[in-house]
Amino acid sequence: MSMNNPMPTLPPRKRLLLISQYFPVHIGGAEQQVYCLAKHLRATMDVHYLTLSNRPIESGEPDITIWTVPYRPRLRRILGRYYLLDYRRVWEALQRIDPDIIYTRYASVHMGIAARYALSSACTLIWHIASEAGVQPFWWESFRTMPFDYLNKRVVEYGIRHADYIFGQAQYEEDLLRRNYGRTCDLIVGNWHPEPTVPCTKRSPVKVVWVANIKSLKKPETFIELARRLRTVTEAEFLMIGRPGGAKYQRRLETQMKHVRGLTYLGKQSNEEINRILGESHLLVNTSDTEGFSNTFVQAWLHEVPVVSLHVDPDDVLTRQGLGFRSGSQDKLVQDTRRLIEDADLRTRIGKRARVYALEHHSLEKNLNRVAAFFEKVSRAGTKNARAWMAQP
Repeated sequence: MSMNNPMPTLPPRKRLLLISQYFPVHIGGAEQQVYCLAKHLRATMDVHYLTLSNRPIESGEPDITIWTVPYRPRLRRILGRYYLLDYRRVWEALQRIDPDIIYTRYASVHMGIAARYALSSACTLIWHIASEAGVQPFWWESFRTMPFDYLNKRVVEYGIRHADYIFGQAQYEEDLLRRNYGRTCDLIVGNWHPEPTVPCTKRSPVKVVWVANIKSLKKPETFIELARRLRTVTEAEFLMIGRPGGAKYQRRLETQMKHVRGLTYLGKQSNEEINRILGESHLLVNTSDTEGFSNTFVQAWLHEVPVVSLHVDPDDVLTRQGLGFRSGSQDKLVQDTRRLIEDADLRTRIGKRARVYALEHHSLEKNLNRVAAFFEKVSRAGTKNARAWMAQP
């Protein structure tokens, strides 16, 4: 090539900041989703994490940089959602990182801080709804924590109103967003999961599994009661998986577990181990009061595991698509679970249908490509809130 015709200068890579806990260290559905996205986008963007941690975190990926903000776990128990105290540290971190795009799935003060930062810079904020609680009005649990909880919610609502773009996991989340905050989703995309590489091996006895981090919102005691009531009429095994909760609450639950024959608590497990267990399991039970679009639902469906849910059924997919049951009460939960334990043919039919649905609607490659295409449009637009330009094909 002639020296008079130098190579064209490539445009600088956009700097993407993910406000999220780092998944290999902190196991959770939203964290796993962000981690998959980070790995997908690192080839085209300069990817950074901003995460809460009292110690440095070494990135497991060479193209991903992790920034940490210290936190005070004891204050969380005393004051409630006290994260407004992180304001200065988070703001200074944002200034040092100097992102072009911020993406988060957290409905937290940090999202509100990011919204204010984005308004004062050329940065674009994308908030991806992770739970219906994020788009619901304020509610409080105790008078002791209410002041900080209320301030937290007000800052979250500021973030919702000022985010440049909002993603949803399901249509019902957009309905709540419109009803409570007068906004709509710019993209609705199903949670993404890789297709299992190990074949399912379902053997007797029937295994019924519960997967969630231990906290009152997930109602683990309801699963313990389910196992207690069904052990008198079936030989099924019951497994609980999840990071332990607060010390007092955890001790009470483990005391209850000891009196239920056939119930085993496995504690916190890696995502790989959870997938292995689901591949050998026959039913997933969900007892949460509220969720977003549960990642464990998708993991179960990919392993041909029907879901029996006490309350949660996002967009009515369990009932409309025939992927399991939404019970609505403890007695019906026992009835639905027992029915699927005893009816192997029904269990198999639902499991195969669930896998087909998951592959169609929760494909890792297809859904991440949709998100990546949106990011590319945002990057090419070059200006904040360029909605008219974004609407172009």
